[in-house]
Amino acid sequence: MGSHVLYLDTETTPLPAAMRETYLADLQAWVLDGCRRAIRAGVATRRIARAATSLCDALFGWTGPACKLDRWHSIGPHAIVRRTANLSPEAIAIVLYAAAPELWGNMALVYRAISASGRGVADRQVLGALLGDPATVARELAPTAALIQSGLVTVGVSGEVSVDRVLLCRLAGA
Repeated sequence: MGSHVLYLDTETTPLPAAMRETYLADLQAWVLDGCRRAIRAGVATRRIARAATSLCDALFGWTGPACKLDRWHSIGPHAIVRRTANLSPEAIAIVLYAAAPELWGNMALVYRAISASGRGVADRQVLGALLGDPATVARELAPTAALIQSGLVTVGVSGEVSVDRVLLCRLAGA
């Protein structure tokens, strides 16, 4: 009896519907885990932190463990992008965090709770809080960095980070 290998070409074919739903749920849980960590680390008072965490829960509910995104390390849409563009794990994290408000509109409200400026966008400050390292964000979003050179993201004049529309559709499973 021979062994069988399942080959899933996610580079040229979108994930099947059931897999896409699972991927997006795992990605959302990962993003929300980062948001909750950023809220705990950066919000001045415990009362505000509780309110911001409650906002996450009210908008998205409990999403489960964030570590489930690890199962997509090789076949997830972001994994293909990471390999083809030769991106660091931090760069792909920036892509995923920057894409989140586009994938789930209510995520902008959560980002507003994290932002010092109160803006609900994925800007350098919010991304620094989500990654826990503003210096890494600055390095990965430098004009000569692979993420910018590849055109996968752009940085606006006020620091907001936008994900390429084709990449955004790919992450969404389209």
